Amino acid sequence: MKSIEKASGPVFLIDPFNGTDSGQRKLINNGMRDAAGRGRAVIFASPDFADAFLACDRSAIISEGYIQQIGPPETLYHEPANRMVATFTGRNNILKARRLTSSKSEMPEFQTIEGGYRLFTQKADLRRLGPIHKDVFLAIRPEQVVISFGASFPEDNLLKATIASAEFLGPITYVQLDCSGMRLEAMVNRLVGLNAGDECMVGLPPDRIQVLPD
Repeated sequence: MKSIEKASGPVFLIDPFNGTDSGQRKLINNGMRDAAGRGRAVIFASPDFADAFLACDRSAIISEGYIQQIGPPETLYHEPANRMVATFTGRNNILKARRLTSSKSEMPEFQTIEGGYRLFTQKADLRRLGPIHKDVFLAIRPEQVVISFGASFPEDNLLKATIASAEFLGPITYVQLDCSGMRLEAMVNRLVGLNAGDECMVGLPPDRIQVLPD
């Protein structure tokens, strides 16, 4: 904190939140934002993208010596440029699949390699779709996977699933799902009436599925 306050010119920090508790993280974040509010650039490196959500207006993800994507943390999370960014920015379901429809289709259709499921996705540009015979990757965040308890909607890419396990994290729970060999993860506020081994229906809304280049 004191080094941030006393420094002149741009501030460069390496993993400033490492080993800190929530109170210390708040103090450090406030110090960085105070320095930035006085017109100074504050740049820090971190292996944890959660730090970017806490403190950054813009982020750059670097892997294998190259900048993979630059932008606001929210953009990198919701619109990852590739598979590496999609996984680094938070938990994600990455599904290998092959395109079935033409590149002009309003809702491209893919078949997953595991499980052989046919899934519709949001429209993507040609660079992401790739050749019709080539495998690509589909991504959908756990919070966008819907575990169906009542009425279901076929247009939401409905799949039968079995609850494999659940990871309770206080206000949220991550549910591991087995769809005939294809693994998915869903995030729910509460897992009510379902236990490991139970069957359920899972919806993957097409407008939430992204097509990613490798």
